[in-house]
Amino acid sequence: MKSFAALILLSATALSRAQVIYNQTNHARGTAVWMHSADTEYGDEVTFAAGPRKVTEISIPLLLSPSGNQNPTLTATIVIRNMVSGVPSATPLWTGTITLTPHGTLGTVTSFNATVTVPSVTVPNTAYIGISLADADNGPAWVGFGQGAAAAVGSSSTSYLWSYHKGVFHQETIAAGNNNMHMRVTAVP
Repeated sequence: MKSFAALILLSATALSRAQVIYNQTNHARGTAVWMHSADTEYGDEVTFAAGPRKVTEISIPLLLSPSGNQNPTLTATIVIRNMVSGVPSATPLWTGTITLTPHGTLGTVTSFNATVTVPSVTVPNTAYIGISLADADNGPAWVGFGQGAAAAVGSSSTSYLWSYHKGVFHQETIAAGNNNMHMRVTAVP
């Protein structure tokens, strides 16, 4: 039986070996895709860089443009899905929810990160990662995610993003050649 100290040491060692397996946050934002706290999930099909496959963190930079409630409480649901015959699976590998309280001023756009800790979910070489938002305050707020050119770590098609609405996935082309969702994915061995 392992002691508590040994478990802490093993956890610290695993965290020290964490590496980014997908990163599309180093580029200037292209067109923002705006979501109005709706029941639509947006995501990207990503191919991870060589290395570990136990995802421990996903971070998605978001933009807030409040149009009524200046400081809405948003619930972000981040999901990992397998790709099946070229389409994201309706059944997620993992789903995590976090509450965000971004602070914005009416008429301005504020940046913030939706970062969620993932409990070491093993992913294949290519998977779908998406996000949906719900406005807990029911006040109007537009939230957008940046999208742009090719990823610095890993890869993704620049031809399209995915949307998932009412149980159906659709390929969406927002801006020619700039259809990579801004996000960073970290994993451990």
